[in-house]
Amino acid sequence: MKKVLLMLFVIVSLFLFWCSLKTDIFDWENQSLGSWESVNKNFDIVDYSRDILTLMQWDKWSEMSDFAHPVKWVRFSPYTYVDLDHSMVLYPDDFQGDLNSGTFLWGYTDGAGFELIETKYNYFKKWVYSTGFLYADQILINQKIARWNNLNNIDDVFPGAESIEYYFDWFDPQYEWLDRMSLTLVFEEYQWYYYLVWVIRGSWTI
Repeated sequence: MKKVLLMLFVIVSLFLFWCSLKTDIFDWENQSLGSWESVNKNFDIVDYSRDILTLMQWDKWSEMSDFAHPVKWVRFSPYTYVDLDHSMVLYPDDFQGDLNSGTFLWGYTDGAGFELIETKYNYFKKWVYSTGFLYADQILINQKIARWNNLNNIDDVFPGAESIEYYFDWFDPQYEWLDRMSLTLVFEEYQWYYYLVWVIRGSWTI
């Protein structure tokens, strides 16, 4: 009888041990899947955009290609209203090489309608990272606040995208807040990762 009970105990122990292994494997697989899905669910737009602004601050524009959307690339707009017919789009390779070589049409000035023609480097310095946006007065995530005299059509161009705006309220009181400005980065998900699709300069225009 003792031998039978001992045999049953061994069999039950082995079965329970096998079940624990199966449970560990199943849990590990689920955890792996959860970690993979969290790439987009827990996307930290603040850290991600801070990395991009740091590259801009130190003129490491060539490394921007790592953040560019692989299908839609990166669109640049000198104003909060993006003109799809006249805004500049850069491919990842366009961030490489001599950024002072050649001039491009980036759009038209608001009001007067003059052609905005610059080298890539000059545009980046004048219309993208023209001041220390990394240390902006306000950081707004997925908020579209009407503060300029032109429309914001982010939701129309990139519905469902994630956006972050770095905003300076003003620099010189004599201009009565007409010198306030912002830089907005817009991201879209593609195959479980987020990429930069739009860089927007916000400012008051005449």
